[in-house]
Amino acid sequence: MVVYKLTYFNLRGIAEAIRLMFHYLEVPFEDIRIDSTDPEKWEKFKPTTPQGKLPLLEVDGVVIPQSYAIARFIAKRYNLAGKDDIEAAQIDALADFLRDMQYEYFSPYMFVVQGYDEGDKDKLREESFLPAVKQNFTYLVKTLKAANSGFYMSSGITWVDFVISQYLNLIRRYDKECFEGYPELIEHIERIHGFPQLQDYLEKRNSVLFHMGEQAS
Repeated sequence: MVVYKLTYFNLRGIAEAIRLMFHYLEVPFEDIRIDSTDPEKWEKFKPTTPQGKLPLLEVDGVVIPQSYAIARFIAKRYNLAGKDDIEAAQIDALADFLRDMQYEYFSPYMFVVQGYDEGDKDKLREESFLPAVKQNFTYLVKTLKAANSGFYMSSGITWVDFVISQYLNLIRRYDKECFEGYPELIEHIERIHGFPQLQDYLEKRNSVLFHMGEQAS
């Protein structure tokens, strides 16, 4: 039996979509968490990683870094990678779009809102975040509607559904109002989080002890 060991901080972050995929697939894995409140532990652990970053997935002793690489690996192994090469490329393009959206447009505002950075959050929201929401959310809704499956690809659920829903859910926890006018995105988030095989994990995730104080949703 294959042994999967996923290592990340005791946060949702960029590993959460991977955790959700494992639970959705009902594939057992070891969920190893590094205490994000103890910098010394991370500094000691960091030199043991291939690229000095997390998450990492260990598969029978072989270590795979980078969240998208891990997600693609799981997707290809368990049929969440699209129906053919064309759809797989479309999935990759959509994931790259999300990453650009996240780091180029949303991060300055989100870092301030989450307390990771200083700045005028109201000014950032009005001048950069909301215009980016309109542009990028409109594209995501268009893509969802074009797929006509309830997911981002016409063939059904793929790994990019987990990645997108998890990031949008993060935004929703801090700025629900920005989703007004985009009910399709909320419906997609709730569709992903509504799978029966995720419910035990989500219930534990939202407890204070399990989640180290992050907001529940």
